Amino acid sequence: MITRACISINNQCNLRCKYCHFQEKAEYIHEHEMDILQILGNIIRYIDRRDVPLFKLGFVGNGEPLLAYDRLKEYICNIDPYLQSGRIAAYTITNALLLDYEKLDFFQEHKINVGFSIDGIPEIHDMYSCGTHS
Repeated sequence: MITRACISINNQCNLRCKYCHFQEKAEYIHEHEMDILQILGNIIRYIDRRDVPLFKLGFVGNGEPLLAYDRLKEYICNIDPYLQSGRIAAYTITNALLLDYEKLDFFQEHKINVGFSIDGIPEIHDMYSCGTHS
């Protein structure tokens, strides 16, 4: 039984960390966007047909998913009844540079778990990242 999926909703990042393979794709332009709403519909149909009690769903990016926040909101609202009932447990991972209280409130309202990608203690983070730990 399939009980989890991870969907990359974009291919962009607002950082250029030295070690990160995502920065190599910074100039990549999607010729063919995935129909994420169709994918979500397929997941919902699967959950219903197989009577999956809990499906874990990650909304991530090949970089920073909050760069596509408007689309992310659309995807979350599309599956909200499953989020509210607890049949889908969803999360996103962000570097938090674009995070604000409006987004946090939205994620809380829709039961989205938010993870943070920080590269360790300040000395390590600042050595390899394009931004500062603070």
